[in-house]
Amino acid sequence: MHANRKRWGGPAGLVLSLAIAIGGGAAHAAEPIEPLPLRVELDAAKVALGDKLFHDKRLSRDGTIACASCHRLDSGGVDNSPVSTGIDGAKGSINAPTVFNSGYNFRQFWDGRARSLEEQAAGPIHNPIEMGSDWSQVLGKLRQDPALTAQAAAAYPQGLTEESIVDAIA
Repeated sequence: MHANRKRWGGPAGLVLSLAIAIGGGAAHAAEPIEPLPLRVELDAAKVALGDKLFHDKRLSRDGTIACASCHRLDSGGVDNSPVSTGIDGAKGSINAPTVFNSGYNFRQFWDGRARSLEEQAAGPIHNPIEMGSDWSQVLGKLRQDPALTAQAAAAYPQGLTEESIVDAIA
């Protein structure tokens, strides 16, 4: 141990320490992860609509699964299961990742296939195991709800559309 201390002490140790510090700083500068902002400005009407849609089981084909079914806000944004359960009791191949701070991830889904939260939000609706639906079914069901339609129109000029649903949930 004394030999190592002598070997890396003095000027050689200082140079090595500086090289590690400078090199590490450059690596951190290229890191895609940024610190969480101290404050985020959100539109209250869009947040309220997103919350309602996040908990709405009409997004699924059979009316049994909402986003909140697998991303339970009372348990860390996950379902605490080894694999998540979708429509008709079907088991997926992975578990649901947390939704907490997920908008700051540089990729979405466990495999990173979605580049943004908005891109991710539409995925489960179309997945045959998760929600097994499509936009025509979802919009057909949701547009029959006058209160939801009015709420969407108050939050988005275009009203209840695929884009407004995705944006509100994201």
